[in-house]
Amino acid sequence: MNLSIDYEKLLTSKSRKVLTRRLVIGSAIALNLMPLVFKDVLNSNAKLALALSGFVTSLCCLKLPDYEYEQKLIDTYEKTSMKEYKLVLQGEVLKTQAKLEINNQQDLAETIEHLPEHQIDYFAQKYGVVPILAKYYIDNDSEENETVETVQPVVTTSKSIFENVIEKIEKDDSISLAWLKKAITESCFVAGKKGSGKSHLLRWLLAGFIAQSSDKDLFYVIDKHYDSDSPWVFGVDETELVKRGRIVDGKKAIAKISELHDSLLNRIENGLTYKKIGSHVRVIIDEIDSYSEEEMEIISAFAKDVEYQGRKFGFSIHLGAHSIKKGEMGIDSSILGSMLNILYPSVVLDRNSVLSGAFPTVQVMKRMIERYKSQAPKDARIVVVGDDFEVFVSHVPKLELVQITVDSENVETAESAETVQDASKPSMEALLNQIITWCKACKEKYGRYPTVEHLKVAWRDISGKDLDDKGTALLREYLYKSGGVEI
Repeated sequence: MNLSIDYEKLLTSKSRKVLTRRLVIGSAIALNLMPLVFKDVLNSNAKLALALSGFVTSLCCLKLPDYEYEQKLIDTYEKTSMKEYKLVLQGEVLKTQAKLEINNQQDLAETIEHLPEHQIDYFAQKYGVVPILAKYYIDNDSEENETVETVQPVVTTSKSIFENVIEKIEKDDSISLAWLKKAITESCFVAGKKGSGKSHLLRWLLAGFIAQSSDKDLFYVIDKHYDSDSPWVFGVDETELVKRGRIVDGKKAIAKISELHDSLLNRIENGLTYKKIGSHVRVIIDEIDSYSEEEMEIISAFAKDVEYQGRKFGFSIHLGAHSIKKGEMGIDSSILGSMLNILYPSVVLDRNSVLSGAFPTVQVMKRMIERYKSQAPKDARIVVVGDDFEVFVSHVPKLELVQITVDSENVETAESAETVQDASKPSMEALLNQIITWCKACKEKYGRYPTVEHLKVAWRDISGKDLDDKGTALLREYLYKSGGVEI
């Protein structure tokens, strides 16, 4: 017999007995009171009949049906059902929690997977999502998917003068400047008011990059307010660098950023990793908060692709700003938050600054800075460093700019270094066929062939050489006749 049916019968039986008891008791009370209430209206026979009826009904009350048995059964059933319900409910809660945990871990794994590659392993271990990212580790261990961890861009066999300077300061001042070493080789964001030392630090980091670079590596400085009286490369006549577009002022800034973005996207689309090309590109964009909203959209898109995919394809970026106030920054704080942040107190203590969630409140940072000041060397330039979601206070030591040799011959060699070849150079026919394939892929993906400017960038990436106007015209003619590609 079904338990729910028995329970319904028990409830019905109890209800009937309760109703019967109430009717009998109510009748007894009513019949006994009626002769008294209506004594002036009723005759003696009626009174006698009511009295007898009341007496009989009262006797019936002594034999009323008892529902105690049904009540015990109902209580037992309800207690048992409640326990079962609790168990079921607990099971449902556990199932829901498990689903939420799985979804959260999947979302977390997806977020971590899009972090810069040097951060993936750390956060995968920290949040226990290594098994979920197993494909990432397998793919990165295979030959088909070149791992960036085995290829360290901008690293020479001997230590540069800059590394030696940092290590000497660490030893003399008993501090750790690992973040400063990291800033030489990786993307970072530096912010500070005028006179804080921001530009000096960016120049020092650029010199450190050049000192550790090979002749294939490139650097580009984009300074909207460039002034030849304040050179970026110490001790070097920058006229040649400006002429070659390696140092760019405000008039050509956005065009240069777009060109560099196209170069990065071309590397990504064609799988031209750093391991294949062997050329690392460092881009420095100073005073990003001085650009218009439309220009910031272009800079933000470029910075996003560099930060999330640039390391594998040999790109890194240094961004400088005077302010990170709300309404003055067009770059998503999540992009800046994933970079190494070097922020001067004038910025972090500004309540209008837009900081990533890793940074504590202004009051907490103020106490951190004051505590560090009491122990730091006199006149030290205090900075708040955000590194891998860890925030701490440090200081920029006195950094002397060292003269770096960047002559015309080295620049020429560096600009012709972006090549597709691994060890041997492909034939001209192979290069042309690769360009045709790339053009058709663009047509299939975007619905149009690339522009002339895109074609020039692609040719430089693939062949390592720049196209002049005559070469461009001949290439376009060949593409049309041989591949039906009309540009």
